[in-house]
Amino acid sequence: MNCHQSACKYFLIESGIALFIAFLINVAVVSVTGDVCSKPDLSVGNRAHCNNITLETAALLLKNVLGKWSSIIFAVSLLASGQSSMVTGTYAGQYIMQGFLDLKMKLWLRNLLTRCIAIVPSLVVTILFGSSATGTLIIIASVAILSWVLGFCLIGVNMYFLGGSILNWLVSDHIPKAGSIFAAFVVLALVIVYMGMLIYLTLRKENAAGTRLTVALDVIMTTTRSGQETLEIS
Repeated sequence: MNCHQSACKYFLIESGIALFIAFLINVAVVSVTGDVCSKPDLSVGNRAHCNNITLETAALLLKNVLGKWSSIIFAVSLLASGQSSMVTGTYAGQYIMQGFLDLKMKLWLRNLLTRCIAIVPSLVVTILFGSSATGTLIIIASVAILSWVLGFCLIGVNMYFLGGSILNWLVSDHIPKAGSIFAAFVVLALVIVYMGMLIYLTLRKENAAGTRLTVALDVIMTTTRSGQETLEIS
């Protein structure tokens, strides 16, 4: 029991440090981007980056304000987060296939299968629709859908946690069950509001971009027709 409590303690510390560092990076990116994009005398390049802020443009804005090392540090942090996600996904796939599903296969084949399931959909979207669709896929699929799926997973985890017959010796005595249930409902409501706003803003941005493209095409077609009519009159 003591070893399990120690493991939970150190896992909590490790996750807390990682999330705190990620929080600092996000605050730096949002603060610098907001400071640059709120200035009235924007350069042409920064104005283009501010109109469509992505991971690439955020790195460029950091580089313009804080120097070249900020862009390098941002790239290293993205690489580290991707590596951490890949390792976590590989271990999760291994444990599920070995334990829950009782599917046994060679190690290299299992890793190849789990990686292909994760990578192939994103790769297909990137090849067919380009980087803009990939950004939308990252926002909707990786953030909104993942938050929704993890919410359902946490329902089962909380049921096991609150059911004293299964994890009785791991249940915390410092937090009452009513407090845990209340916190779960509050977090669930916040996640639903967050996902709804995220999907709405993303789709509104895509519709606005499509509207601007349609207006530009109409202007081009009108100008072309006017030129043709002028030539015919001449």
